[in-house]
Amino acid sequence: MDRNDLHEQVVQFGNHSNKYEIDQQRNPLKSTFIYGPSSIRQSNYGGHPLERLEKTRLARDEYRDLQILRSVQGIQAPLRQLAERKSAANVGRLPFLPSSNLMMDVLLGHDEMIMPENIYDQPNEFCEVNLPPHMIMERKLNIL
Repeated sequence: MDRNDLHEQVVQFGNHSNKYEIDQQRNPLKSTFIYGPSSIRQSNYGGHPLERLEKTRLARDEYRDLQILRSVQGIQAPLRQLAERKSAANVGRLPFLPSSNLMMDVLLGHDEMIMPENIYDQPNEFCEVNLPPHMIMERKLNIL
């Protein structure tokens, strides 16, 4: 990984756009069952003022921490952290084993936080695979 690529990631870390906002702009006829009823006032003035801030809070906090780390320890510290995060995100498991992403949670500090996604059941978290592991590996390796 090139040093300039990591520097661009540090610079552009806080410039991510929200996928929900892009999808909503692209498709104005949204489903009432999925997104709930909307009113003209909400579509013109938006939701609560703190809603957008809360959605982007984690990204802003990470960007702020990287900037502070850069000013205190130099450019090598945020570059090292971004490289560690990238390598933790690329940790591979066998396709039939679920991954908990524990290493990424520890690096980001999310292992100490209790968030709504930790409490409410996620359907893909505890799913069982009905196929035998050998068939899944053969499919992954394009043997079948």
